Amino acid sequence: MTLVKNKPEGLLYIQEHVECKNYLTGNDALFEEINLESGELFIREFINRPSLLFILSGEIRVLIRSVVNRKVEAGNLLFVTMGDSFFGRALTDVTVIRCSFTHEISLCNKFALKDLTRFILPPPIYGAENKRVNELVMLDIHPILRKELELTMTAVQNGLLCSHFQRIKQDIILMEIRGLYKKEDLARLFEPLISNDEDFKIKVLETYNNIKTAKELAAELNMSQSSFKRKFNECFGTSPKHWLIQKKKEKLFRDIVMSEMTIKEIAEKYDFTVNYISSFCKKNFGKTPTELRGKHNSK
Repeated sequence: MTLVKNKPEGLLYIQEHVECKNYLTGNDALFEEINLESGELFIREFINRPSLLFILSGEIRVLIRSVVNRKVEAGNLLFVTMGDSFFGRALTDVTVIRCSFTHEISLCNKFALKDLTRFILPPPIYGAENKRVNELVMLDIHPILRKELELTMTAVQNGLLCSHFQRIKQDIILMEIRGLYKKEDLARLFEPLISNDEDFKIKVLETYNNIKTAKELAAELNMSQSSFKRKFNECFGTSPKHWLIQKKKEKLFRDIVMSEMTIKEIAEKYDFTVNYISSFCKKNFGKTPTELRGKHNSK
């Protein structure tokens, strides 16, 4: 009897795979390995798909939404949703695995994300004004999950990029997350996407980036003003006007702290004068743009 050994030379019949319509590469791929050298910036102005980020090695300082100057280390995982911006500065050489989703995220066929709603705890508060803490939720990568990620990326790096394979791997990873973490922790991790009307929330997150007013957003979603405001409040817990203003603040803060643009260039981007951007930042962030940039770049 002759034993036939598979040689570890990568994917066989590669041309057949590459020519298949289900072969996902580049921006279409569901798994992406991101390697950064120390000091290198990684910028995504607009996250177009909800994604899990797994830090396999190194350290990176990130700004997501208005969570500022937070160091994320090897062994951490975090979640970013559509509409978020992501600015990262590698503190050492870093390897990150991004697992992005083009379909509804379900932890298993018997447990949808909305089932985590009852496990969401009120966010902590601090200070005399009882301001809510906008925290960056991170979990440790479980050893079983890490092995699954390493196996998946070995297959992907060898050319196994079939969409069906990648989605099956996503399902396995989500089922492992479902079984290896407490529901309270998962509720915190996925809270940005959890909603009683997930379809509406996704549409808002997909659409708002180029919208300036709540009226424009309602029109884009083909809804009346009253219906839109009511549903928006139910899903996001605030008015669309206040939410859009907050998003603008987050983008402005991100550009000041993480970008290479001058303060004048940032002011022009947001239709501000240099004097107005200074007073705006002082009112909303407690410091001028120059003070903000100096504080966070010195760390």
